[in-house]
Amino acid sequence: MAKKTKSKVVRRNKSTKNKTVNRAKNKKLPLSWKRILFLLTIILFIGIVGYVFVCSDLVKVNIVEVNGIEKIDEKRILQIAENSMDGEIVGFVARDNYFFVNTKDIAQDISTDKRIKDITITKKFPQTITIDIVEYNVVPIWCIGSMNGDCFIVENGHIKESTTFDSDIITQNRYFVVVDKSRSDVQIGEQVIAEENLDKIEFLGEELKYALSVDIEQPYVTLSRGSHEVKFMTDEGWYILVDVTQEADEIVDVAKLFFSKVNLPSRRNDLAYLDMRFPERIFYKMKDGVEQIEEIAEDSDGDDEGEADDDKKEDKNEN
Repeated sequence: MAKKTKSKVVRRNKSTKNKTVNRAKNKKLPLSWKRILFLLTIILFIGIVGYVFVCSDLVKVNIVEVNGIEKIDEKRILQIAENSMDGEIVGFVARDNYFFVNTKDIAQDISTDKRIKDITITKKFPQTITIDIVEYNVVPIWCIGSMNGDCFIVENGHIKESTTFDSDIITQNRYFVVVDKSRSDVQIGEQVIAEENLDKIEFLGEELKYALSVDIEQPYVTLSRGSHEVKFMTDEGWYILVDVTQEADEIVDVAKLFFSKVNLPSRRNDLAYLDMRFPERIFYKMKDGVEQIEEIAEDSDGDDEGEADDDKKEDKNEN
């Protein structure tokens, strides 16, 4: 009879390895003198750095540079900066600390002077701030319909903000006025003229009076949207009509050439207008007369000359 095999139960001892590791992790290392010294060194380093950056004179702003001013008093700018950095923010933290100097406040206080167009303030570590100022040279004013209509400051050919002729920005700066006859209203930010054409208007308004020995009265007038035509009125009662897409220097030269070469039928005061919108040809009219054409040609030597042609007289309505 076969013997029955007995089943054996094998018991394995539980591993104590994990428990040993866990106990080792949970066991706090004793604070040795080296560890204490290391921690004290770190705390001391942080304290010194904090003191240097918050309390030390090493980061005290004591140099203020001002650039770009011609009309504005530099002492006033420096005084505003010093006043803004005077005193303490809280406790021992000084306002003139490099890291706590408030450049926005300084710029805001300086920009109350309306002769300033733009201002930028930068900090140079560890003790310097630089104030870069852009002053207004001439302020362009854009009026709708007439100088009594709505008027705006123009910047880069775009409407910047509404203004009046008694505002500080106008009374404190040189300006010129353009009256827009082509619009009934404009919006802030709208482009009303190309920047280069606006610059030409300013240039011609100044240069024509020297070239022709006549005062050019303001406002200058734009006649129709998109036509680039501008009318400059003289104090003699006649006006010049130009296209500002042409070169401004050439317009001035042709105007000078016209009056040096053409014998007007009467005094210049009897002139009604001078139409210079067309290259190499000028239309002009005397008061109560007919419009005439003057050809502006260039001779073989490259010298300009104007020749009157009475056969080209033709009746036209005054512009």
